[in-house]
Amino acid sequence: MPRYSRQKKEAKMLPKEERLCSGGQFVETNEWRHKVYTYWRDNLERRLAGVNASLAKLEEQMKREATTRLHDDIRTEDKN
Repeated sequence: MPRYSRQKKEAKMLPKEERLCSGGQFVETNEWRHKVYTYWRDNLERRLAGVNASLAKLEEQMKREATTRLHDDIRTEDKN
């Protein structure tokens, strides 16, 4: 007989009444999910704010560069 069985073992889940947290209170799945989703949303909002700020700064620099190029072209034409 092989040392390790390749058959999947059934998960031994306790009934909901017996799943207690360390404080002796029942684990509330929906409250936990709400906290996790709120954390994820807040984290994504922070990241998105950073991306939006970077994008705005890049667009500002591109406009300034385009304006500088336009002014340089006008100066070149005036010299000719």
